[in-house]
Amino acid sequence: MNHVTQHRRQHGISLVEVMVAIAIALFLAGAVSAAFFLTSRAYTENRRQSQLFDNGRIAMELIGYDLQHLGFMGYHPTPTNPGFTVSADCTGPAAVFDLNHRLYVTTSAPACINDAVPGTSIVVVKLARPFPLTTLPPTSNRAPIYIFSSHTQSVLFQGSNSSPPDATIIPDGEYFEYLWHAYYIRLANGIPTLSRRTLRNSATSLSLVTEDLVEGIDDIHVDPVTNDQGRTIGVQLFVLARATTPASTAEKLQITNRTFTLGTRQRTITSADDDRYPRALLQKSFVLRNSLP
Repeated sequence: MNHVTQHRRQHGISLVEVMVAIAIALFLAGAVSAAFFLTSRAYTENRRQSQLFDNGRIAMELIGYDLQHLGFMGYHPTPTNPGFTVSADCTGPAAVFDLNHRLYVTTSAPACINDAVPGTSIVVVKLARPFPLTTLPPTSNRAPIYIFSSHTQSVLFQGSNSSPPDATIIPDGEYFEYLWHAYYIRLANGIPTLSRRTLRNSATSLSLVTEDLVEGIDDIHVDPVTNDQGRTIGVQLFVLARATTPASTAEKLQITNRTFTLGTRQRTITSADDDRYPRALLQKSFVLRNSLP
C-alpha cells in the first residue's frame, strides 16, 4: 500500500511587506505626533490669550471701582484738613491731601514713585470709600485716614487717633475711609505689573507703601470727559495687557500690531519692550457719580 504524503507550503512575510508595514507605522506615528504638537500649541496659545484678557479685566475692575466713586468725600464735598504730613509724600497735584486735584494723570513720575516704567501713565485718585460707618472699628483694625462727615461739615482725622471726632463735634456725622491710590506700572520679577501706592499708618506717622496687584499689565491711561461747563463728568480707562510668557516663532509672525492708542496717548512697542509678547488693549468708560471741576 502506497502512502502519499502531502506537504503544505508554508507562507512567511516578505521583506517588501515588512518595509511597507514599517512605512505605514512611521506615517501614523508622524501624524499622531503632528496632531499632538498642534493641539499642544493651540492649548498654550489659548491659555496665554485667556490669561492676557483675564489680567486686563481684573486691572480694569480694580481701577474702575475707584474711578466710579472718584471725588466722593462723604456728605460734605470739602472736608477740613488738620494739616497731616506723610513721610516721603508726593508733591503738587499728586500729594495725598491736595483735595483740589482728585484725579491726576501724568507720564512724569512724581518723586514718591521711583520705580515706574518710563513713559507709562501714573493715575492718582482721591476719594472716600462709599460705605458709611456709624462706629469705628477697634484702633488696631482702623484705616490710616477717615473722614467724619455730615451734610453741613466734615473733617479728616487719623485712624490711630485715640479721641476721634464724634457727634458731639459734628451732629449726625458718619465715618468714611479716605483713600489715596496711585496706580502705575513697574517691573516685578521682570514682568510689567500693575502696582499701587497707598497709605500706611504707623505708630508715629503716615507713610506710602507699594502693593503689586496684577502682573502682565504693560500700560494704563485715563482721559477725562467734560461737559459744556468744563466739569469732568466721566472718564475713559485704557489698559494695555501683555502676556507673561513669550510667543513661539510661529505665533510671533502673527503679532502685527505694534502701536496702541490709549486715548490721547500712543504706545509703540519697540525692541526694548520685547515684541515677542502678545498684547491686547482694553477700554471702558465710566460716568462719575460726583462731577469734578
